Amino acid sequence: MEIFWASGSYPNDSEKLMLASQTGLTKNQVSNWFINARVRLWKPMIEEMYKEEFADSSLESNPSFTQEGFADSAED
Repeated sequence: MEIFWASGSYPNDSEKLMLASQTGLTKNQVSNWFINARVRLWKPMIEEMYKEEFADSSLESNPSFTQEGFADSAED
């Protein structure tokens, strides 16, 4: 299934049945595997996009804020 996933395509019903028979899984389990694989791949990418977007908007609205926190102040 990983080879199929790496090809970038999503299996249709007949391909899911073929994968199910090859792996000993049910068609529903094969479908769930592909759903979960998308989540595993996309979730970190989406989280990173939001993280970058939030960091960019924070820097624009508060120039003294850096990704590590607030910039050193001159009060020391």
